[in-house]
Amino acid sequence: DRTDVIGGDFFEAVPQGDLFLLKFILHNWEDQQCIDILRRCRAAALPGARIAIIEFLIGDLVNPGQMATLDDVAMLALLNGRARSIDDIDRLLAVAGLRRISVRRTTGPQSVVEAVGLH
Repeated sequence: DRTDVIGGDFFEAVPQGDLFLLKFILHNWEDQQCIDILRRCRAAALPGARIAIIEFLIGDLVNPGQMATLDDVAMLALLNGRARSIDDIDRLLAVAGLRRISVRRTTGPQSVVEAVGLH
């Protein structure tokens, strides 16, 4: 009763909501396209809304293992995207008018980055 799944194109418009789940989305795109997606989510965010970004993170914060490396190579070869570090994600969020409030490692190789709008 609390969830609506709505199809669409996040480069065109994002429906209003209080939680936006971007699972393995940002790694597909170059930085500017990621910023565009995040800005559309921010514009559609209801008061108190959060954005949950589920991705492989690379760098000092986590050790995602071989899966992240394979994913990074695939994104570079196929889609012009890439795996990013938490610092990379933070930069994208800041340009889009968002800030990270948490990052959590899952039992798998991916992490969940939670963000909210800047006030």
